[in-house]
Amino acid sequence: HLNHVENLRKAGAQLEVARLTGGGARSEVWTQIFADALQLPMEVPEGLELGARGAAMCAGIGTGIYDDFSDAVNMAVKLARRQEPNPEVAGKYQARYMEYERLLGAMKEPWTFLSRLDQ
Repeated sequence: HLNHVENLRKAGAQLEVARLTGGGARSEVWTQIFADALQLPMEVPEGLELGARGAAMCAGIGTGIYDDFSDAVNMAVKLARRQEPNPEVAGKYQARYMEYERLLGAMKEPWTFLSRLDQ
């Protein structure tokens, strides 16, 4: 996920917080790992089936129940918790991320070769 965050930052996004939903969000340990690896506060919204809630919020915008996405989020989303990143472990995660990036580069040629076998 850090590579996605880095791509967003390279594109000019100013990220101040991230939100985590789904099964992983139930674990405070997993949420803290995300906060530490991304070095962003992680917020976990209350509730289940948040994808369906998002679709309902979009419908609410379309029908005029909400003025815009900001209004919909303010009205329909409540936070269960927020976990702050621990800057003391950032270096450990960064070192692992750099190794991940190196491995991606090393695998580019084999993956290209394998993709050609299907043609």
